[in-house]
Amino acid sequence: MIQRIDDLSQYHFRGQHDDEKIISIIHRHWFDITVHYIFIAIIAIAALSSLFFVDLIERALNLSHTMLFMLLANSIIITILWLYGFLLWIDYWLDVWIVTDQRVVNIEQKGLFSRYVSELHFHTVQDITSKVQGIIPTILNYGDVEVQTAAENERFLFRRVPNPYAVKAMLLEYQRKAYQESMKR
Repeated sequence: MIQRIDDLSQYHFRGQHDDEKIISIIHRHWFDITVHYIFIAIIAIAALSSLFFVDLIERALNLSHTMLFMLLANSIIITILWLYGFLLWIDYWLDVWIVTDQRVVNIEQKGLFSRYVSELHFHTVQDITSKVQGIIPTILNYGDVEVQTAAENERFLFRRVPNPYAVKAMLLEYQRKAYQESMKR
């Protein structure tokens, strides 16, 4: 889903130019984080269900400290899964591509305390490619959009974004406008 912005007073980002208009804010596709959360849920269910079986074994063999050890182990596992899920959400939500009428700003969160911000001006764009590979990405309509530039940072990658063909078309439209404006000068 490409989020179109109509109300500029509500959305601003650090480094935004005064005459710059936000066109779209793009996050990774929801399926990207859902797969990770399904994995977390499976491990959490397995850890919690193991308590039931340990209780049965403890009663059958008349053991006393096995259940306390399993409670401690499960508490540690659940805490680690909770933290991992939190870090996944932070990474998912704070990875964003902001498309303006002048440039694309890529904000990529790496862990809790590391963030990379890069930008791409439309007049440096040479080629834009969209890729949708696999059955699930095809059905859910998400994929990668790669932008080839003439700038120092040669490749700009939108990873696992929704509707990559619409993203490509939007970028091509603004690249064409930037090219036409540079030809007028």
